[in-house]
Amino acid sequence: MLKYSFEFKKQVVEYYLNTNYGYKLTGEHFNICKSVVRKWIRSYIKNNYNGLKSNENTVYDGKYKLAVIEYINNSLLARKTPHIFNLSGGDIVLKWVEIYNNEGIEGLNIHSRGRPKI
Repeated sequence: MLKYSFEFKKQVVEYYLNTNYGYKLTGEHFNICKSVVRKWIRSYIKNNYNGLKSNENTVYDGKYKLAVIEYINNSLLARKTPHIFNLSGGDIVLKWVEIYNNEGIEGLNIHSRGRPKI
């Protein structure tokens, strides 16, 4: 998946807001998918320009992850959870749920996963 800069996302959002074009035409203008435009607009509406910034290197503690999982379990709005908690996407939430189901709360407190850094 391509990574887009904050400035590019901001430019797309401002273009969308300042024209009468919808997601599709805005996406065509910038050569990106309309679903990406929709995601950025929703993030902007929810958290202003802070919603467009990357959360790539953010480390979340176990309490925060558990709060997100409990919210999903108690809500019918699972698809909106990443926007509510200002997360980069739903994949990370699904990963936390899987870890919680397999390893319990202790698994959520482990911060290093995957291959070790060289």
